[in-house]
Order: sequence, then structure tokens, then C-alpha cells
Amino acid sequence: ALGTVGCVRRAENQVTVYAAADREFAAPILDGFERQNAGVEVLRQFDVEASKTLGLVTRIEGESNQPKCDCFWNNEILHTLRLQKKGLL
Repeated sequence: ALGTVGCVRRAENQVTVYAAADREFAAPILDGFERQNAGVEVLRQFDVEASKTLGLVTRIEGESNQPKCDCFWNNEILHTLRLQKKGLL
């Protein structure tokens, strides 16, 4: 039972992306990834304008015991370094 603590059940053909990049630019790239990788579904979580990248960083920190994010696409190096120091990348 200890081996499953912190694990999130989801289909093996799903990848969760937290994207701080603007939706209008990120969505076509993620759509292209899905087309090139038939059968892979990209679950997209975009930031909101009010909190920008900080909202996604806070979410990753809050989910540290049960990570949901497979790929964090951001554009702020300080947040990336902050997550790296906490061992969350």
C-alpha cells in the first residue's frame, strides 16, 4: 500500500500540461502534438490572467504529495528555479 501513496490514477495515454504560455499560442502546439501522437490526450490547464504563472506554481506546490502535472510550460525562470529547489520538477 505504501507504494501507491501520492500516485494519481489516470490513463497511460493522457498527459497533463500546465501552461503559462498564452492559450492562443499554446493550444495550436498542443493540438499538433495530439495529432502527431495519435491516441495521446493532452489535458490542458492554462493560467488565468489575474495570477499568471504564480497560480500554476502555487498549484504545483499544493499538489506536491499527489502530483498531477506532467509538463510545466512556463516563461519565468525564477519560478522554475523555485520549484527546482523544492524538488518539484
